[in-house]
Amino acid sequence: MIVFEQLVEPVPQIRVADGAYSNDSAAPVGPPVIDAWFRFRSVPDDPAVHAALLAQPAGHMPIAAALRPHAGIGQDQAHRTVSMGINAISLSMHADVRADRWMRYHHLSTFAGDGMTHAECRVYDESGNLLASFTVEAMVRPFASSMGPIDDRTAL
Repeated sequence: MIVFEQLVEPVPQIRVADGAYSNDSAAPVGPPVIDAWFRFRSVPDDPAVHAALLAQPAGHMPIAAALRPHAGIGQDQAHRTVSMGINAISLSMHADVRADRWMRYHHLSTFAGDGMTHAECRVYDESGNLLASFTVEAMVRPFASSMGPIDDRTAL
């Protein structure tokens, strides 16, 4: 049995373009786009591990991109006042991946409404070659006000 945390530094290095990603619901509004660079250190020379690491950060930033144009809502409200969750991710790999090199994730939310979001995303290597494409469908809905305060110990 291989222990994943022993093989890879579990936290990626992340650089977000133009300060577009914020967990703060009081952040300024912007277009429904987030570009972020990711890479992992100390990755074994196993193509499956590199591909898995490309897929690992695919979830939360597409939701954040969908929230950017909407004042007063952010991921800091997730599981406290707003129910947020991924319903589906579809990922297609187009080329070999080196997760120990910088990869640019371009997140574009194409829809946010009726408690749902949709994002179309692309991942590029440092030379601009397309590595992968993915879509994310997510739910973003306020909790009923009758629920009362959410305990931070139970929120993610």
